[in-house]
Amino acid sequence: MITSCLAAGCAPRVSPSVQLASQGISNSLGCVDVKSKMFDALYFLLDQDQMIPDIAKLKVSIDAQITALVEKNQINNDPENLALLKKQLSQLINSLFAEFKKNPTLTWKEQIQKLIEYEMEDQSSVEIKTSTVAINALVQSIKVTSESLKISCSTAPAGNSSKGPSGQGSSQEDAVMPSGSANKVSVGLNRIVATAYQSCRVLDLPAMDRSTPDVVGISRIGTHADGIGGQRAITNLAAVQNSHYYIRGIASESDCAPVRNNPLIYDYGGEPFISGNTISFQQNAGTGTKVLGVDCSSFVSSSIAVAGLRYRPGVDNKPIFIRQTSTKFIDAAQSGFSCFENVTVTNNSSIRPGDIVGVHGHVVAVDKIGDDPFGLKLLASAAECNQLNYKNFDVTISQSSPSKNGLGINKYILRDYLDESNKMKIAFVEMGKQACFAYFQNKSLKPSSSEWGFLRHKGTPECIAPRVSVQGESCTKSCF
Repeated sequence: MITSCLAAGCAPRVSPSVQLASQGISNSLGCVDVKSKMFDALYFLLDQDQMIPDIAKLKVSIDAQITALVEKNQINNDPENLALLKKQLSQLINSLFAEFKKNPTLTWKEQIQKLIEYEMEDQSSVEIKTSTVAINALVQSIKVTSESLKISCSTAPAGNSSKGPSGQGSSQEDAVMPSGSANKVSVGLNRIVATAYQSCRVLDLPAMDRSTPDVVGISRIGTHADGIGGQRAITNLAAVQNSHYYIRGIASESDCAPVRNNPLIYDYGGEPFISGNTISFQQNAGTGTKVLGVDCSSFVSSSIAVAGLRYRPGVDNKPIFIRQTSTKFIDAAQSGFSCFENVTVTNNSSIRPGDIVGVHGHVVAVDKIGDDPFGLKLLASAAECNQLNYKNFDVTISQSSPSKNGLGINKYILRDYLDESNKMKIAFVEMGKQACFAYFQNKSLKPSSSEWGFLRHKGTPECIAPRVSVQGESCTKSCF
């Protein structure tokens, strides 16, 4: 037993997902996009296990993968640089999980969001900016050491897991959303609405308003551990089927999943399931409660993903980015979203369909606007801008919200919805005031607030990418 222990190195046992992630990191060495591939490996690990890994075991597993490269004669026999490479990778892992070391109560979801901040090169705090600089320096050092060891980039998959580290890939239908006059975010929003409900006809329903009846059969059964969001359950399936605005009229359509039997409702913290380069609204990802549903940020982020849009040039359009939070959609520059910009209003341009509106705790997207979205033509001069009345707004939004007793994904007439959300009311009214001043004073204004923001995707070539697929989209491809 002693001899076999010595031969094996007595390495601690690691989970299959840790081994796959370690292999993904090892395979990334020598690749041009080494940083992206390393992040992918760690995203996979966290999303697969839904827990933060044992950091020591992860580093041992990475060391083992690097040693395996030597045994396969894929790198130069250079003990000094080999030891340096292992040290650099250990330091990188320490940096990427530094927040967890300082705060052991950090959840796996929060750790994913922290990694996204690092990859996006988030600018929202000195601490994140300092960490990002250190991480980028380590990645560059790893590149140099890998080059000196003549390590070649491996294209071999890191295992056969159906939910393995996802590379950049095309969707089943088209690599990039069709070009045309339609805003790509808007097309993404509609694709998610139709595919989530497995029906093209839901896109023809009028937007909800204050007269739309509440869904019956959904009960709030508690509050999440954060003390904010509600926990919901379907307590009467037949009632939900008969009263849910988007589900009650859905008939059985060929090649479509029977969503009536497992209705998608609002789930605080709920996110789509990720498998490779596909997201699914038909499987519970385990990020919220047992109910099948998604929250606001997952809905909007999923729309961006299926639209084939990058958050910043050079960063792939990854399914994991549906794990964004609403706060990240307040200030594009601070969040590192350089493919987005905060909206500028002028005397002849205002908000547009596809604009994303974020506040702390909620995010929506503009679905449609009328000829005069903020009702400015009802005013006589800039002196009346501060008396702007949101009841005159001509805007429809797309969102996932607890509206109508927890209905979930919906389209809503804004002037009626704002009575439900004071934060969104402030955001739209303040943006309307700025649009009003720009209109009457012939100015160009880019409103800025730490509490709310209106973001618009630039749509430039470097910000377009192959899109993420959605399970069940073959059912609704005729919609588009």
